[in-house]
Amino acid sequence: MEIKNTVEVETYMTINGLSEYIKLATGTIYNKIARNEIPYFKIGGAVRFKKSEIDNWVKVLRPKNFNQENKQMSIVDDSNQPKEKECKY
Repeated sequence: MEIKNTVEVETYMTINGLSEYIKLATGTIYNKIARNEIPYFKIGGAVRFKKSEIDNWVKVLRPKNFNQENKQMSIVDDSNQPKEKECKY
């Protein structure tokens, strides 16, 4: 019986690496950090991002009408749909 040890290696990115990965300006990323709009952590003051968390964050933010195959958004005509009421807290 052979036992295989598998170790999952997590990928971490710097701000510049994240900027290249998701095609956002570094200034935009800094703003998102300041507003806690993006998952990140610090190691001795250096900001780092887990690739798996960023992938999930992008997936959650992706519009429902995004077509993964051709990387385009489709036009959805919802003008005949009833408008949702705003929820005020």
